[in-house]
Amino acid sequence: MSTSTTPKSLKVDDKIWMAIRKLRQFTTNELAQIIGDKHLEYIISYISLLHKTGYLKVISKNKYTRTYQIIRDTGPKTPVVYKSIYDPNNNMIYIKTKENGGDNENINYYI
Repeated sequence: MSTSTTPKSLKVDDKIWMAIRKLRQFTTNELAQIIGDKHLEYIISYISLLHKTGYLKVISKNKYTRTYQIIRDTGPKTPVVYKSIYDPNNNMIYIKTKENGGDNENINYYI
């Protein structure tokens, strides 16, 4: 019997999103322990984009790590990564915002 907390048939993005929603507060290393260390570089990239598009905020940081908290939990469907985030839960595209380190103003599009 497997001790994994996420099904193996899911994509890495799905596993990350499920873990974020369950943990609510986390570090990238904590996610890597759940999902698999081989995905750490991708986890960091995905978390960075979720942060820049307003899904996450940094609640603490030190020289080696940041602790994130989910602030936009739109539902169980995994936000889709492009140069922005497509969220199938509310049919919106979120662009990286200047306040979160992106290049654009806080622009959200309905599709």
